[in-house]
Amino acid sequence: MNEKDLWQLVKKYIPGHLIRIENISTKGVPDVHACHNGKCVWLELKIGSGNTVYFQSSQVAFFHEAKKHKETCRVLMRKNELLYLINSEIFINSVYKTIKGDRVGFNINELSKAFIWGQPWKWNEIAQKIYE
Repeated sequence: MNEKDLWQLVKKYIPGHLIRIENISTKGVPDVHACHNGKCVWLELKIGSGNTVYFQSSQVAFFHEAKKHKETCRVLMRKNELLYLINSEIFINSVYKTIKGDRVGFNINELSKAFIWGQPWKWNEIAQKIYE
């Protein structure tokens, strides 16, 4: 599975007005802007492999800026058969290691405040947590 496949699942199962952001001119903007019942969130899609999830430092900077303006950002990550939903504040407050240039890595095992679902995924519950 790749990020495009995860987007197809989100589009199919998460209610609301969802817009896939494919903006190459502004670095760090999350992949999806979603609104439902008056609640809007930014959603970054990730595919996990190994024990590390990678971000561009500009993505973490976006999380910081969004927090200043009381915007909600979440990360939806698939690793094998698990789905993780993680509030972006976890990444803002976590220790990360710089990999190369603009990339930073977070240890997946240290994301203790993530919501985690195994298959079959409970999309109604996932949607509720996304928009909380």
